[in-house]
Amino acid sequence: MPLAYLLHDVTPLCPRLTRLDRDGRACHRAQGVGCVTGGCWRPGEQGRWASDAHGLLMRTLQVRAMRSVPQWIVPSRYLAELLQLHGVADAGAVAVVPHFIGPADAPVPPPVPGRLFFAGRLVPEKGLQVLIDALPHLHAAHWHLHVAGDGPSREALQAQAHRLGLGERVRWLGALPPHAMAEQYGQATAVVMPSLIPESFGLVGLEAMRSARPVAGFLSGGMAEWLRDGVNGVVAAWGDARSLAGAIDPLLMQPSVAAALGERGRALALREFSPALHLQRLQRLLERTIDAHGRPADRVSPPRPTDTRAARP
Repeated sequence: MPLAYLLHDVTPLCPRLTRLDRDGRACHRAQGVGCVTGGCWRPGEQGRWASDAHGLLMRTLQVRAMRSVPQWIVPSRYLAELLQLHGVADAGAVAVVPHFIGPADAPVPPPVPGRLFFAGRLVPEKGLQVLIDALPHLHAAHWHLHVAGDGPSREALQAQAHRLGLGERVRWLGALPPHAMAEQYGQATAVVMPSLIPESFGLVGLEAMRSARPVAGFLSGGMAEWLRDGVNGVVAAWGDARSLAGAIDPLLMQPSVAAALGERGRALALREFSPALHLQRLQRLLERTIDAHGRPADRVSPPRPTDTRAARP
């Protein structure tokens, strides 16, 4: 039977769901007993001990079952390599079909000068604390940061901004509906993605490119496949607040540079991440999968039963 599995994130391949080790560095080993013996994952930390231990066992069985899937579809080479690390798929059994983004519904407005935008869950792995630490190192005189999203780290992040004297320059928007998110992208001078986890892809970046806004951030996981230094954004040294400030500064202080990067990003998104191209790639792959594993026989409608009743006079 033809079967293709679409995997969009690392959920089945990391008990912590981050692919980070205990020290916050990118993990390069397959999940398993080493997650426990290495101290990366501790039963009872996320729930009751018995429940966590059962979850780890089920993950092991799940990975074994995943090895029988003949065709995998992932949005990035990072996820493809992660599947191969787990022995789930070889190079011929996994295909990369990047995510897509549609064009903006309306002309992109001019940005609000000095406006930075962050979108994501407020959790440590998304790196907003690094961005907040970077802000005092900016040389640009005029800037404001808008933060869209919510999560368990919100109070700690707000306290961090207050300690650094940034309270009035950081606006906390909470979770926003799509139309409000589009408005925020359109107003931004630059979008900052300081994610510390290896992102499966990083859809925020595509949304920024659709709005012709440059991205400043760290290369992590699938982000390396669309964030191109000096083309559609600026890359900083991973986890380094001062380096991140250095990446953001030219976008704030040289509007023409930010605009040029944004326009190139928009062209890149329309050329390489369009809905039509995504559908074409996916359809071609599914057709190949069906051909390789057999097509179901054409269904033939059964003949109608013959009326055996005697003809009426």
